This record gives sequence, C-alpha cells and structure tokens, in this order.
Amino acid sequence: MKRKRCLYALLALILAFTALSGCKANEQTEIYMFLGSPEFKEPTQALCDEYMKLNPGVKIVFETSSDYMSMFQAKINTGELPDIFFVPTGLELKNYEQFCYDLSDQPLASALTDSAKASLSYGDKLCGFAQACDLFGLIYNMDILSECGITKVPETNEEMTALCEAVSAKGYNVFTTGYKELWVWKHVLQPYLNMTGEPAYDTFSKIGSGEKTMADYSSLYNDFFNFVDLTLQYSGTKPLECGFDAEISEMAAGKTAVMIGQGSWAEGEILRTAPDFNLGFGGYPVSSNASDCKVVLGTSQAICVWKDSKVRQAALDFANWWNTSDYGKSWYADVIITYPPIKDAKFPTSNLNNDAMKSIDEKGAGRMSCYDIPVAFTDAALGQVMQVYAAGDITKDEACTQLQGKIGEFLND
Repeated sequence: MKRKRCLYALLALILAFTALSGCKANEQTEIYMFLGSPEFKEPTQALCDEYMKLNPGVKIVFETSSDYMSMFQAKINTGELPDIFFVPTGLELKNYEQFCYDLSDQPLASALTDSAKASLSYGDKLCGFAQACDLFGLIYNMDILSECGITKVPETNEEMTALCEAVSAKGYNVFTTGYKELWVWKHVLQPYLNMTGEPAYDTFSKIGSGEKTMADYSSLYNDFFNFVDLTLQYSGTKPLECGFDAEISEMAAGKTAVMIGQGSWAEGEILRTAPDFNLGFGGYPVSSNASDCKVVLGTSQAICVWKDSKVRQAALDFANWWNTSDYGKSWYADVIITYPPIKDAKFPTSNLNNDAMKSIDEKGAGRMSCYDIPVAFTDAALGQVMQVYAAGDITKDEACTQLQGKIGEFLND
C-alpha cells in the first residue's frame, strides 16, 4: 500500500512538472512597440506578423498614432516607456537619447548606411535605426498632366503657375493639401527654408533673437507665402479639413493633380488604393531657377529600444532581424515601398523612387532642414499659425509677426 501511495505521489509530481513545463513552453515574450507615422501602419504590421510567424514565442503589440509625440511624452511622464518607440532625429534627438539603448555594438549598426547612421546618432551613441529614408517633394498625377499637355513636372515658379492654370481649365482640382495636419506645414516650409543661404538653425536663431525678421528672407516672406496662396487658390473647397487620409483618397480618385506636404511614405498608400496610378515626383519649385528645385532626402525618425525594457534582449533580437534578415532587406522595396536606410537592401523601382533618384543625381538632394529646428515649432506652432492664415483670419504680416514670436519662445528649448 505504501509502495502504491509513493508511486501515485511520484506520478502526481511528474504530471505537475509536465503541466508546469507545458505552461512555460506556451508562454510568450510580449514586446510593446509604439510608433508614429500612421501612414506606415499596414506595412509595419506585416513585418511584425512575419517575425511572429518565425518566432512563435514572441508577441509584438504594435500601435501607432497621428498624435504620437504628445502620447509618448505622457508615457515618459509615467516612467514606463514602450519597449520600442521612435523619436525625431536632428536637433530633437538630444532630448531623448537618455532613454535609448546604445545600438552601436548590435549587428544592425553595420547594416545601416553611413548617412542614416549619422542622422540616428547622438555623439558616439547610435540611438536607433530607421523605418525609412524619407524623400520629400510633390507627388503628381501624370495622367492629368498629360491630358493638360504638360510633359514633365514643374521645376520653376513660372512652370507651377502655368500648371495650375492648365489643370484648373480642364476642371480638375490642382492641389490636395493635408493642411488639417499640423506636421504637414513643416514639409511645405522646408524647401523655402533651404533657400535662405545659411543653415536652418542660424536662420531660426537670427529671427528668434530679433536680429532679423522673416521679411529679411525673401524665400520665406515671399516665395513660401506665395506658394501657400497658390495652393489655397487651386485646392478643393475645404483645404483645412483635408488630412493625410483625405489626400490619399483625393489622389487615388484621379481628380486631383498634385499632393503637397508629403513624400515617399505616401506612394504605397496611393498604390494600394489605385494600383494603376501613374505617379510622378519632384522637388518644390522655389524660384525661377530649375536647379533650385530639389528633392529632399533624409531620415526623420529614430526607432529606439528602451534601455530599461524588461524584454530588452527580445526587442534587440527583433530590431536586428528587421535590419539584417532577407525579409527586412526586401521589405523596403516590396512592402513599404520606400528608399532603404540599410546597405544591401532591395531598391524599390517605383515611379517615385526613380524620379527622385534621377533628380538627386542631376541636382543633388535638398537638406532635411525642418529637423534642424525645434519640433515644438515645426510640429505645432508653425501649423497653428499657418492654419489661421489659411482660413483668412490674419494677414501675411500678422502671420509673420506671430511666427517670429513663436520662434523666440522656442529658441533656447
């Protein structure tokens, strides 16, 4: 009897151990990834799904938001950050590097292009990797342009005005604006900021200190506002109610000729809705000189691993796979359709990338200058003032006075 009881006890222990082992085997490591760029949500989710399929012991909870920075700041205030998050590059990176794990010794570090690595580093610390290299410019419906007798995208102010007149005469909307989104305005300002003849932060500092005003810079006071006025004149009836999704819909519907404030990230969204869309791409015409019309190239966000994450190694494994695996190397061309920030990656052969590279080869790339000045200005104050101007509630001079005041506020941030 004692022998049976001992046997039963042993069997019970074995069953309990087996059950416990089974539970542990079925446990998943959960990585929480919170990013901005909602325009990349679907392709990034596809990448997460592929990794989870290959690694069933890992669950990636991926979220994105168009109000990312304010939500991320709220998470910082709680002391609990996402395992993977993103922050702006350029001037703003210094404000967040304390939360980032140094990726310098990770396999992905050697996979990044030199230009991407430079944008993603603070001093000697590699703070993150890139979701994409961004190409900033104007997107065109080439079928509409062709119908209007226009054989190439405009490169001068005069050519853009002629396009507006020709397209409007055919009954099409010329522009879809995205002016509802505050962040769109910095992309419109950027090519004109590049025409001041000095680094963007120098211009920002001189205006903020009162040494100069916006009226001292013709590219800002005249050319930028002239372009905004042109877009308002030749856009739909409610440009301030048009956000990114509406821009995609308006372009894909084939009734609008030019998308402003966007870039390479928009191409995939348009083609998912309208696979046969005949897309063209070019820089902003900013003067009477075609050589000034440059496509801007850069890396605007760093995707970072939280240095204090409880699942840091799992997050690092995912980040390295993203940048070094065969799937990751082809993802930029086949899924997200954008210029890759890593070496040996498959290069997208889309119309946008082809047009952009042709322009860059001929004229060089424009600087991603809007990231060289405080994000509090570019992503909020600039758009807030310009929305009031676009609504017709203030004059150009009043808008400039308000912008100069805002620049002064953020000069030392």
